[in-house]
Amino acid sequence: TRGVWESTPAVAQYLGKLAAPVPGVGGAYDGLFAVGLGIELPQLRNALDALLRQLIAAGSACEWVDRDGLEAIIPQLNLALGPMTAGIKGFNLKVDDVDLDPDTLEPRNVRASLLAAIDDPRGLLALGAMFSPALATLEIPADGSFVDLPRDLGLEDETPPLKVAVRDRALLLLAGADNAGPAGWPRDSET
Repeated sequence: TRGVWESTPAVAQYLGKLAAPVPGVGGAYDGLFAVGLGIELPQLRNALDALLRQLIAAGSACEWVDRDGLEAIIPQLNLALGPMTAGIKGFNLKVDDVDLDPDTLEPRNVRASLLAAIDDPRGLLALGAMFSPALATLEIPADGSFVDLPRDLGLEDETPPLKVAVRDRALLLLAGADNAGPAGWPRDSET
């Protein structure tokens, strides 16, 4: 599939600042499928803020531009893409295998990994622990090895067993029976 993205120099200036490195994105992969994205959320917020302000200023004589509505978006944008999300850089989702029930075509088992590139993964987990007692009791080793994610996090019964690990600036979730994580990640004693 091909596409063309036309832009202005002002927009292109902001787009050039959005890319963030995420381990494994763009690399070779032999599984079912992989998708990843790296984005500097503070830069995205700055770009959207500037472009909204430019649209408000340029569209003052246009009846199609709702100045008040656009101005109301800016504080919401700052809240959604503020300090709490600033350290989230992106993700890399890899699905190795999906075992489907031939009668219902619903998944019976999934082997997958999700790597979230985060400046402070332990800080994000601590934030989540404020809202989840099960997450608050979870102890993730500093050596990067995987631990079971508690089942009482509100997950559906059909959710495959999940494991979690923290290493450097990344949080990794593994799903599926054999928990085959990306190369270079330590394995726990069960895998």
